[in-house]
Amino acid sequence: MPLPLRSPIPSLDDADEWLGDGPVARKALAGHPVLIHFWALGCLACEEQLPEVKRWHETFGPQGLKVIGVHTPLQIHGNTREEIEAAARAAGLTHPIALDHHGILATAFDVRLTPSYFVFDDTGHLRHYHAGYKAVAPVEQVLHRLIHGGAAHPAGA
Repeated sequence: MPLPLRSPIPSLDDADEWLGDGPVARKALAGHPVLIHFWALGCLACEEQLPEVKRWHETFGPQGLKVIGVHTPLQIHGNTREEIEAAARAAGLTHPIALDHHGILATAFDVRLTPSYFVFDDTGHLRHYHAGYKAVAPVEQVLHRLIHGGAAHPAGA
């Protein structure tokens, strides 16, 4: 499993560049639950789940959730900024997206599969990780518990 549960949010300072309102400093996330999702163009599951990420941002964002995307390429010579920006725009994503052209953030989070979802609580500690096709329901359950109170049980590892 990437990142052990209860790990602090790794720094996002090594992103190659940002789309939207980035860069995002760890101190800006303090006191908020945080969803960090890793995705890639050419990843069918990622592209199918982007509308869910958009919905989570729209639903839970006004209630304090911070959503950050990280595009990490499937190949060394991945996508251009323009291609990623067009895909994000087409999906209606408005949250900050880090471009991880060299995989430094993916390495820091130990991402082995896209899409990957990391849910951190308002103290900045990992509460849930899930990846792949069946990630949507478990991630949404944890987000709901974190936003609406009650302990989110670490799961999905």
